[in-house]
Amino acid sequence: MNDGDFVDLKTIPFLKKAQAVRLLDKLLTEYIAAHGLKDVDVDFRTLIDENVREPLPVSSIESGVARGNRKKYGVLKHFRSAPANGNRVLFYKNDVVDWFYDGYAPYLQQAVKTNWVKIA
Repeated sequence: MNDGDFVDLKTIPFLKKAQAVRLLDKLLTEYIAAHGLKDVDVDFRTLIDENVREPLPVSSIESGVARGNRKKYGVLKHFRSAPANGNRVLFYKNDVVDWFYDGYAPYLQQAVKTNWVKIA
């Protein structure tokens, strides 16, 4: 798929933000159980919001500080639907799963090893 390609949202199984959050919660529960980690409460909605925000708006360029959490967790691949469809943030399921295992899980492991209190 290229930028500007027409996509019929009814025929392709995209995840909306709320669905991505539920998937991430499920992946976290499974990951914690599989690795015997302490259960933690993670606000994935906020993590997604920060990850999909524009990292370099004008104010960010002026201050020299990128916005969002992409540097910490990596980029969660996403795209936005057309403004006529509500300009929703959409994800492929595989991209969400990849982001969890490649971006968030290593951070979770590091946090557990060093006994950090705050996980998200």
